[in-house]
Amino acid sequence: MMSESLRRLPAASHGRVPALAVGLVVSLLAAGCATPIGVKRIRPEEANRQLTATVLTTGKPGAPAQEFLYRLNLTEKYREDPASTIIELCKSNRKLGQKKRGQL
Repeated sequence: MMSESLRRLPAASHGRVPALAVGLVVSLLAAGCATPIGVKRIRPEEANRQLTATVLTTGKPGAPAQEFLYRLNLTEKYREDPASTIIELCKSNRKLGQKKRGQL
């Protein structure tokens, strides 16, 4: 039944389907090869400033501090209330130190 309907189509439409399929495949491959990451050149001084940024120099936690907060799942809590998050970290660090020394 399907072959009968294809026979009724004009010859020009038979050539369009493979060309359309090839065009679709080529465009998908081209999109897959495009890099999603962009690079922006900056001066060496600016790169150093970004790499050594701390809460004292920028008002925001530096990369190591952000990674530490992320590992402890405290990123959102720090954004909402930085002071209480730091207090919580200090308390848990103190408890950990006492535990290691056998005081708990």
